[in-house]
Amino acid sequence: NATLDMVDTEFLLQIDDDNYIPSNTLDIIPFLRNRNEIGAVALGWVFPSGFLQFDAYDIEIINNYLVRTFKAGKTAQYYDGLTFLYPYDFIPNCALFKKAVFDDVRWDEKFIISGEHEDFFLSMLKRDWIFAISPSLYIYHDWGGEPEFENHRRGIENQKSYDYLMSKWHLKGIAPRRQISMFLEHFQWFNWMMDKHRIVKRKVITGEVMREEEMIKF
Repeated sequence: NATLDMVDTEFLLQIDDDNYIPSNTLDIIPFLRNRNEIGAVALGWVFPSGFLQFDAYDIEIINNYLVRTFKAGKTAQYYDGLTFLYPYDFIPNCALFKKAVFDDVRWDEKFIISGEHEDFFLSMLKRDWIFAISPSLYIYHDWGGEPEFENHRRGIENQKSYDYLMSKWHLKGIAPRRQISMFLEHFQWFNWMMDKHRIVKRKVITGEVMREEEMIKF
């Protein structure tokens, strides 16, 4: 938030310090200028293993569970040499935002590590912005895995952030743990992942007890 107060630009590229962006990332700008309702476009991830991921999904609140889902009715648009898919309720952190988005919602600084992204996009559900991804662009995500990082990410502050998110939004949990975020992501698993998603969603609706591996823990 302090950075947002210091900059006066039309766009803001938000990435983590373990992200390496492609040289044509700013080619997203013409699309954002053309679509007034789209607040940001996220890039995909390439991990050192070669694994490709788009951590984008839609949100449903069912019986006080945040259910990560994939709603029909996506638009696929080719614009100025790039492909875009939208709308999504949640997009990953590696994204080019319109600065105007942050006039409506800011980051909750009570989150120390984890949970801030879910909180941000839950707040965005009350606004008019929609969000997109571009399967034409991927960052290289070298997320390290050093012991100090892993200990911090799975330490007490991480649990505090999770508990705060649950309390702030009156949630019981987040499910499913493994969601299908885009039909192009590991398409050979699509039917299996959608079947798993339907099972978990049914459990949320009916109140059936879910297994621990079906729920998210930060």
